[in-house]
Amino acid sequence: MRRVTECSHSSGGCCMCRARHQSTPADRKAMMTKHANIISGSAPPDSKLHVLPEGGCEPAALLGCIRLVHWLAQPEVIGPHPLTLIVDCGTGTTAIGLALGMHLAGLQWRVRGIMLAGPLSYYHEQQTMLTSAFAANYMSGTEVFGNMLPLDWVERPRPRRFGKVFHEDVIACQQVAQEHGILVDPIYSLAAWEAAAQALQIQQSRNSRVVMLHTGGALGLQGVAQRHPDWF
Repeated sequence: MRRVTECSHSSGGCCMCRARHQSTPADRKAMMTKHANIISGSAPPDSKLHVLPEGGCEPAALLGCIRLVHWLAQPEVIGPHPLTLIVDCGTGTTAIGLALGMHLAGLQWRVRGIMLAGPLSYYHEQQTMLTSAFAANYMSGTEVFGNMLPLDWVERPRPRRFGKVFHEDVIACQQVAQEHGILVDPIYSLAAWEAAAQALQIQQSRNSRVVMLHTGGALGLQGVAQRHPDWF
C-alpha cells in the first residue's frame, strides 16, 4: 500500500495538497534499485558499493548468522548445550544461516523457523538456493547440505497470509510488553514469541532449553498503528 500526495493549484495561486492511499502495491525492488543508483552515482569513483536485497537474502548474509552462532555458543552467553532456537522468518535467511552455523560448528542445536511469507515449498527453495550459493562462494563448491541442516520449518500458531494482523495480535503484544517489558510486533516477532511459549510448555518435561531470537519488528508495529489507529 502506498501513500500518494496529490496537489492542485487554485485560481488564486494557492496550492492544496491531500494524501490518499493507493491500493496497488509499491514496486519495492524498483524503488531499491533507483535508490542504489542514486547513491552509486554520488559516491567517489574508487568506492565499493554493495546493496543487500530486502531481507538480506544472499550468501554474504549467512556469514553474519554463522558468527552469531559462534558468539551464542560461548559459555558466558548461552553455552554449547542442546537447545531449540526459534526465529520468525520472512525470506528465511536468518534461520538458514543459523542452522548452517550450527551444522558447521557441530552443535547439538536446532532451529525452528516460523514461516510467515510463504508455504513450505518456498522455504525449501530458499534453503537450497542460499546454501548452494554459499558453498560456491565461500567453500569448495561441491558441498550439498540437503537435509543435513538442523532446521525445522513450522507454521505460526495462528496461520494467515503475510501481513495480516488481527486485533487480538495487538492485544497480545501489549500484554507481552506489560508483563515482560519486551516489545514485539504482530507481524514478525509475536509469531516467534508464541511459538517459543508453546515449545517451552512441551519441552519443560524434557529438561531442554528454548531460546527465541528477537529480530526487531518495531517498524512493523508502527505500520499497524497507522493502519488501525483505533487499536492503540
